Amino acid sequence: MIKHTLFVYLNQKIFIMIGSQFMNILKSKLFLIGLLNCNLINAFELTPEKEAAVFNVSIYAALITYIAAISYAVTTYLPTEEMLVKTDFPAAQAWYDAMTVKYPEANLNEKLFLQTIRKQNKKYISWCSTFNQIYFPQEALKEIEVSYQKILDGDILTDEETLALGKQEFILLHGAGHIEHNDITKRFMYMIGAFGITEAARAIYKEKTKKQSTYLDYYLELIAFSILTSIPTRFQESAADAFAYELADMNALNGGISFFENEEVDSLWNIENKELSPFIETDSIIGKLIQAYFRYIDQQELAEKKATKENFLLRWWYDYQHGPTHPGASVRAQSIRDEIARRLQQEPAQAA
Repeated sequence: MIKHTLFVYLNQKIFIMIGSQFMNILKSKLFLIGLLNCNLINAFELTPEKEAAVFNVSIYAALITYIAAISYAVTTYLPTEEMLVKTDFPAAQAWYDAMTVKYPEANLNEKLFLQTIRKQNKKYISWCSTFNQIYFPQEALKEIEVSYQKILDGDILTDEETLALGKQEFILLHGAGHIEHNDITKRFMYMIGAFGITEAARAIYKEKTKKQSTYLDYYLELIAFSILTSIPTRFQESAADAFAYELADMNALNGGISFFENEEVDSLWNIENKELSPFIETDSIIGKLIQAYFRYIDQQELAEKKATKENFLLRWWYDYQHGPTHPGASVRAQSIRDEIARRLQQEPAQAA
């Protein structure tokens, strides 16, 4: 009884202590999780396995809350002047300012436009967003800087430059969508929920089988945890895409398509038209045999990739293996094409 009471007390204190310090980011959901844990303990006679699982989930929730709080503090309160995009790329910042006017629904004026995160090298930053900050990589900022400076100077952009700006515009709206949907906070909560589900399943299995947990059990739990966290994240990415293409103009939509339809993002893009490059000729008999063998291997791999792209299920599995937290690039590109088609259908109706 003393052990049970102490556990309840510690469980309550963990959530009260951490939740009170960082109420603005995880307050209501973490409080409910803590309250739920305590009520479950009081309502049911827990077996040692279930009690251990609840304790593990409580500790994990406290740890994730701490990580979330540190992340929030670092990204919100510790950006410096040199981290701002305007410090090194004034024209890119002017472009961002123009986007705040163009897309008021995205509330870009309430978000920081940054080129790096504290203690991170700029060259390793990619497109991403945190609690209320949007980050762009150096190459993208350089591209925007050159193109938008031309606009500021009254020059006319090439079609390629216009499309490139449209791509950056779509990505910007996508990042804003994540912030508007409060996705990063939700991801921390998904992690807690996923761990709770997998720990409960492991405890029940252990109780039913009367077996000690093995490394295989923990490995399967890790796989289940990864799947449970990746599923809602995929929905978040789709929702952020939808936020972007519902607001974006036609050039930004086409820019979004150009972002997804290239080999860097989608290794199967245009695979049906790809041919193997011949090996450099050699007079060596051994060299010819080696080349023949590897040409056969390469031909088989290319044929498999082409077949994968043509089969819906194989294509989905291929995309999932290469990015479980994001929908397939071809699916995302098609969603944008569907939005373009929808707008084009509406135009004749509006004209009539």
